[in-house]
Amino acid sequence: MSGISRMLRIGLAPDERGPSVCGCGRPGFDVDSVGIHRRTREDGTRRAFVSGVYRCGSGWLCPTCAPAVAAIRQARVQRVVEATTEHDGSFVMGLVTVSHGPADRLADLKRLVSESFAAARRGAPWERIKRRGGIAGVLVAPEVTHGGYGWHFHIHFGMACLADKADARAAGEALIERFMRAVEARGGKALRHAQGVQIAASPEAAGEYIAKGTSWELAAGSSGHKSHAAGRTPWDIAEDAIDGDMPSYGLWREFAEAMPGTRSCVVTPRLAAALGIDAEDDAETGGAFDLTEEALKVGDVPSQTWRTILRTGLAGTFLAAVEAAPVLDEAAFMSILGEVFFEAIDRVRVIAEKAEARRRSAEEAQAARQATADDRTRRHLIRQTAERVAARGGAGTRAALEYAIAATAAAVPGIVPPTVAEVVAELARRPVAVLPIAA
Repeated sequence: MSGISRMLRIGLAPDERGPSVCGCGRPGFDVDSVGIHRRTREDGTRRAFVSGVYRCGSGWLCPTCAPAVAAIRQARVQRVVEATTEHDGSFVMGLVTVSHGPADRLADLKRLVSESFAAARRGAPWERIKRRGGIAGVLVAPEVTHGGYGWHFHIHFGMACLADKADARAAGEALIERFMRAVEARGGKALRHAQGVQIAASPEAAGEYIAKGTSWELAAGSSGHKSHAAGRTPWDIAEDAIDGDMPSYGLWREFAEAMPGTRSCVVTPRLAAALGIDAEDDAETGGAFDLTEEALKVGDVPSQTWRTILRTGLAGTFLAAVEAAPVLDEAAFMSILGEVFFEAIDRVRVIAEKAEARRRSAEEAQAARQATADDRTRRHLIRQTAERVAARGGAGTRAALEYAIAATAAAVPGIVPPTVAEVVAELARRPVAVLPIAA
């Protein structure tokens, strides 16, 4: 989280406010300490969490809030599927995308796919498709990955169809055909085998498929390793960028500019009315303070200490240790806190040492570049002085040479001027050279 915050603040003025995600997990200005809570679930597993901190609520940029946002979206999809089933309908799952390459910008692909899919759901032909398929509404869920062919922006969609499976699937196929024509009308290309449509096997499967856009497995995921075979997720890109990969940093900044504010899995009033459920939007609220007291409070962490733990990326380590402790009295809690805090202090030292090393490396590189530039400038001055002398018929006296050197050097102050020997050597390399006579 702290790495993403640092990346998003690059280029901002010291007093300029960054995106709300930059403050996620941080205590409020008037909060002296944050509360640490632990809840035991019905299956016996334990979950630790923090109160008294700000939550940005960003499903696109925040690895802390994204899983919660994705869970909310998945729950919305499941309610729609369940209501569709209760009305003896069929729920269609589908995917639409466009052909793309490494040079395509994410914002352009997003606009092409989104506008084409919206256009496919307008007009008299679409109204006829809706009637035949009994379409009560369409859920739209964007997803983004990046691979060898550049950005891959696609939309998972779900259609609540109050009709049998055959008519519902036919409606999904018709929607894809209209999408492909809309893409072509906008100068893009969409291949049929890249699109997909199927009937949902269950509400849970539909929720996971459609709303997975912000629930990519964070970091290595539960399997302990990452696979980029299907392309890197934005979290993969962010992780590589934090590790210092500059191309990944550029990709993350592009993603951060294009995706925030994009809504997903919206249950419109019309769809809600048709299924007898509540309408639900997906607008990001801009964040709120989490002051929950719904679970046992096991301890407090001073706000400055929590900021240090958060900044060094050890918040997850700390909460995992709280979850794992079989006995969590005050002594055990303080022991865990002390161990993690001392590790955080070590990381702060390492971060400072790396920053100082980068600063020295940058200064040395700049000095080397400047020395190279100065050397090129001096060589040019030597040639320029030799040309001035040659134009006057030769080197002449030492005084004449020194006068030419002074005239040339005056045009470029701050550079060590040519010496008489350097100018004479340059003249000697010319086809006809007139060597200086003694003064």
